[in-house]
Amino acid sequence: MAAGIQQKLLDAAFQLNLAAVKKHLKAGASIKKGDKDGCDALYNAISCLGQNDDVQTALEQKQLVEFLIKEGADITKRYKFVSGWTPLMLAASSGRVAALEALIAAGADVEAADDYKYTPLMRAALNGHAAAVRLLLEHGADAAKKVGKEDALMLALEGKKEESGQTGADFKTTIELLKKHTPNGKRAAATTTPAAKTAKANVLSEGKGTSKTLKAMAAKFAPHKVPPLLAELCNYWDKHPEFFCGSFEIDEDKYNTVKDWFQGNEAGWSKVKLFGVDGIHSLYGIWLYEGRTSADAPIVYLGGEGEGTTILASTWEEFLSILAANQEWEPFDKKFFDATDNNEEQNAAFAAWLKAAHGIAPARNAMAIMKKAKKEHPDLGKWLKEVIPGWGS
Repeated sequence: MAAGIQQKLLDAAFQLNLAAVKKHLKAGASIKKGDKDGCDALYNAISCLGQNDDVQTALEQKQLVEFLIKEGADITKRYKFVSGWTPLMLAASSGRVAALEALIAAGADVEAADDYKYTPLMRAALNGHAAAVRLLLEHGADAAKKVGKEDALMLALEGKKEESGQTGADFKTTIELLKKHTPNGKRAAATTTPAAKTAKANVLSEGKGTSKTLKAMAAKFAPHKVPPLLAELCNYWDKHPEFFCGSFEIDEDKYNTVKDWFQGNEAGWSKVKLFGVDGIHSLYGIWLYEGRTSADAPIVYLGGEGEGTTILASTWEEFLSILAANQEWEPFDKKFFDATDNNEEQNAAFAAWLKAAHGIAPARNAMAIMKKAKKEHPDLGKWLKEVIPGWGS
């Protein structure tokens, strides 16, 4: 097989270019082979660049997914670096109904749960993807299934409560649909003991409320909204203002340094909303490139000396899992991870809260998350060259 043909196939699938996919397959690329993280052509076709409300994109996606399945793509494959999601789980969670239809028609299991035991219906409900929820229910998805005390309806209600303008979200319809498929139109009463309720409430309350930190963050983000999980992180930080991952911290007094980082160019700093800093003058922010809002913008790291600057994650779930992992990985400065005391106690407490409150576990492979995010967004380095004279030279 010619060098580069496999990657060309994966890129063509991500761009929903059916003609190019056929061309690369004919040239010897494998429909089942993925990159080192396991991302194959089917994964890329479902992830694609298009938006859920684009009719033409949906049509192209369905045609490509159907073609890949016909040619032998594995619809039962589990992608390890995204918590064991199947192709159908990926489509349900992101609201890609066209891909979902093609996968269901091919016999994909609508109950295949991920590593956290969440089903495709639960993931679609949590993100308010009403059309995906409707389709899954029509094909027998079990709305009564639970993970602990959480069912799909509870997750939809939680998602609605924390909603911050998610792209394509329709929680009202999602909740109405799920109520029709839940006994008596409401969730079964919890049987948790009083002591257990108190213990869980104490954990969950760590990130609830409207803290001083969150109010300051909201002012910095205006006119954009603070994403729900970032709001939770602000509230947690307000009660635990200490390093819990390397040298990450929330410090509003340092956010104005973003203008200096971009050498005063408003075309650059106006597109990045900061939320974190570290001890070597590096910055964490969301990149509001064209068409993105605070709800779907990628999380980026701007290295203090320029080094390590990169896209970190596509979602807040991914980013928080990286913080919880507390791993030695680029772009974090390794000297913080080589230290004898790497905030292990504080990190353990943060990870426990994150898992209990949001079901997010520490990342097993932070680098894989970053690689995935880079695939899903434009070239950050290329943009920086446009807004910062001499960048990368």
